[in-house]
Amino acid sequence: MFKFRVFPARWKEAHVIFIPKPGNNHIFPENHRPISFLSSVGKIAERVIRKRLAEFVNVRGVVPDEQFGFRPQHSTSEQLLRVVKFAAKSIEWKQLTGAVFLDVAKAFDTVWHNGLVYKLHQADVPLAMVQLIQSFLDSRTFKARIGHALSAEHPISAGVPQGSALSPLVNAVFTADIPKPPRTSLAIYADDTAILTRSKMPHLVTSYLQEAVDALEEWCKRWLITVNPEKSTAILISKRRTGPEGNVTMFNRVIPWRSQAKYLGVIVDKRLSFIPHIDYIVANTNKIKGSLSALIGKRSKVSIRNKLLLYRAIIRPTMSYASVAWSYEPSKTQFHRLEVIQTKTLRQVFQAPWFVRNAQLLREANLPPLKEFLHEIALRAFRKAEEHPNPLVREAVNYEFDEEAPPSRKRPRRALLEV
Repeated sequence: MFKFRVFPARWKEAHVIFIPKPGNNHIFPENHRPISFLSSVGKIAERVIRKRLAEFVNVRGVVPDEQFGFRPQHSTSEQLLRVVKFAAKSIEWKQLTGAVFLDVAKAFDTVWHNGLVYKLHQADVPLAMVQLIQSFLDSRTFKARIGHALSAEHPISAGVPQGSALSPLVNAVFTADIPKPPRTSLAIYADDTAILTRSKMPHLVTSYLQEAVDALEEWCKRWLITVNPEKSTAILISKRRTGPEGNVTMFNRVIPWRSQAKYLGVIVDKRLSFIPHIDYIVANTNKIKGSLSALIGKRSKVSIRNKLLLYRAIIRPTMSYASVAWSYEPSKTQFHRLEVIQTKTLRQVFQAPWFVRNAQLLREANLPPLKEFLHEIALRAFRKAEEHPNPLVREAVNYEFDEEAPPSRKRPRRALLEV
């Protein structure tokens, strides 16, 4: 394969099944999520190619620091921490934060092959590697599977293969030259893109965001990338009772201003209180608990040890996901709602009567209170972030004083460690 720079044709055929999206009318094809099954041997070959391409890309710094998707030592929690700290600092200095969360339509499915090859050449990727990746993308086919029936073979003219080990890195190279307008900051995870800016005046926030969106619009037109403005969200974050002034438009359509936006699984609201996110966590955790009731309920024959394992492996991670980004803002009342879930689960596991104290349940389960657990996660995350290879992560947890701030307002940025 490497000698002749050809990816075998037998590995380029995908079988596609369709998973219905919950809460939608399943009569319509667009309400199904396509899942591709690729050759297992081909996936091994893709990992070999990815390893070699990643070494070159990392040495040359092709992928921008703002892109956290599918990169070693980068996670959604760290990207969310950047976004939240950006907004928190603006609130601290009496500024407004404007954010636009873009909905990129089928980012992996619409990658322009010729444009990607051009960008690989522009990045000085060795010719042999470019030719092999071009062979990997060209002449791909798929068959749709419904039940035990297979459709006829159909060609794929654009996009990178779904489920491929190589596709995320190739897509990151394709989007590496995304414009970075002044007075704005980007936060990207795969195709989830956020544009952030700050100012004391609402109309300036709108102006800065519009300038960034205009630059991004021209870039999307050039590289055949589609964005859904109506499904995108703009939000103005502030503790003041100030609303947005003017609209942000893209492709002659308005990006709606909303009171909250969901980014990488966390709901960010306009007051940065995270109360809507706590509501979402409580509802989602109770739903998961309900699906596990047969295993952890009174009639379950599963051992207490394994019930606790289910709690630590499934239920608690649902409550603690990306907690380093949001756990320092909610009030005691909101934290109490999460503690109640943990306590009720432990009572269910041990089948404990009402008079058994919560502290006794925690001792028997060898678990800390949830707030202490989240605090320990934050401590570990901050210690790791201080030595992170990405300077943007180190900047987000920088505890040095801001030299431009007035003396009365100077305090460490590393406020999360004081929770």
